[in-house]
Amino acid sequence: MPHIDRQTQSQVEAKIRWTRYIDPTTYRDKAYGACVFDKYIAVVGEVEGDPKYIAEGKPYVVLLRKSDGGVVREWIGNEREGFTNCISIGGKLYTVGATRVGDKRYGVIYVFDVNLNILAKVR
Repeated sequence: MPHIDRQTQSQVEAKIRWTRYIDPTTYRDKAYGACVFDKYIAVVGEVEGDPKYIAEGKPYVVLLRKSDGGVVREWIGNEREGFTNCISIGGKLYTVGATRVGDKRYGVIYVFDVNLNILAKVR
């Protein structure tokens, strides 16, 4: 059995302080990415509407408090598809994903402030 250095081990351990289950719609919602954003954990993905009317989901962002995982803010977009990842740079939240316009699919980047106002969008 290999020797484990306690100091090295403690540097890679992380304690789980909370878990959070979020169900923004009554249909299939998916989380694809998460990142630290200011005082929050940002989780990105997509939410689905009624499958009889909507073939793909809509982009979704939720901000959770780092301290207890409580939901602080949510944002649901109007476009089809969703976000796959995020990163926080300079006090802004950058999300990446895809959107559909007609039969064409495009990559998309949204930039949000801490209140989840859209600052920029690139397609």
